Amino acid sequence: MTVRTKLYIGLLALVVVMVGGSLWFLFNATPVIDIPEGKPIIAAESSYTLGAQDRDRLFIYENGMVVFVEDEWYRPTMSKTRTWNVGQLEKVELDNIILLFQSDNFTALEDSYKWPPPSRVFNYIVSIDYQGITKTVTVTGYPTPDEGLTYPDMPYPLNEIYQELKQVIDNTEEVYSEPIQS
Repeated sequence: MTVRTKLYIGLLALVVVMVGGSLWFLFNATPVIDIPEGKPIIAAESSYTLGAQDRDRLFIYENGMVVFVEDEWYRPTMSKTRTWNVGQLEKVELDNIILLFQSDNFTALEDSYKWPPPSRVFNYIVSIDYQGITKTVTVTGYPTPDEGLTYPDMPYPLNEIYQELKQVIDNTEEVYSEPIQS
């Protein structure tokens, strides 16, 4: 083999590595999530602790954009994962959810509710900041779950809001999952 042939083979190998690496980065790039400017009009956060720990955050914007972020880990030594989901509410769906927050029952709620905490703790915070309604309600402790889907002993209309927002979450689509650091 001549020096020129070795040089061409070396350059060809370099080009193949560069193109392959570029394609890998292109197909494994972090997706861009277009979050609307400004604050969300509805926000909800729930967290659970018992061996596994979960922290879920839901944000709904005035244009109907839904962003759901879930952090979960199972043991202190295991990896932690953050999952990003997005969705879009139709105007009618968003209006129906807002109606729950505009009810006199919601505005009359206290700012905080606590149940005696056993070994498992549930925290739920829901808030709205929309057209003159600004309110945050926090539930801490362990209200009794109804097959894990609802919490019927939460004061009305918190359980209904929880159910509606859970349906919103169920209709989002996962766009990215990443490991997170402690």
